Parts: sequence; C-alpha cells; structure tokens
Amino acid sequence: MIFWLISASDKKILKKRKLKTMTATIIDIGTLIVRDPDICGDRPRIANTRITVGRIATLWKQGLTPEEIADNWGYLSMAQVYAAPD
Repeated sequence: MIFWLISASDKKILKKRKLKTMTATIIDIGTLIVRDPDICGDRPRIANTRITVGRIATLWKQGLTPEEIADNWGYLSMAQVYAAPD
C-alpha cells in the first residue's frame, strides 16, 4: 500500500467540502488512479476525471511543473498530479 501526504492547497479543498483533516493527512495513492474498460479505453486515469496518467506524464516531459498542471486543470489536486507518474 502506498500513501501520499496532502498539500496545503488540498487541505483547503477538503475544508471547503467540510471534511476534517489532521496536520498530516495520508491518502492511499491506489485510490487516485483507476481503470475502467468503458472510460478512456481502459487506460489508467485520475479517478473521477478523464485525464489519463499518460497525459500527466506527457505534461511533465514537456516541462510543466506539478503546480502548473494542477493550476491549469483546477479540478486536479497536487496528490493526483504526483500520483500519476508513479
């Protein structure tokens, strides 16, 4: 099992959604990446989106930082961006 710490911006999202957080929140990365034969041709993708892991990897290779990726796609959290290339 792999875990990820939530960033400050993710904590704001959780707070906005009225979810409680601790000082350090742990997320199972396995819940952030999903596959479904009916969505995106069964390619791994960020859960609850149509953004594929390959797309995130391509953006990294093109030189975008994780912060830029999360900012450009406002519905992606930093945890999701960092989970994609793993």
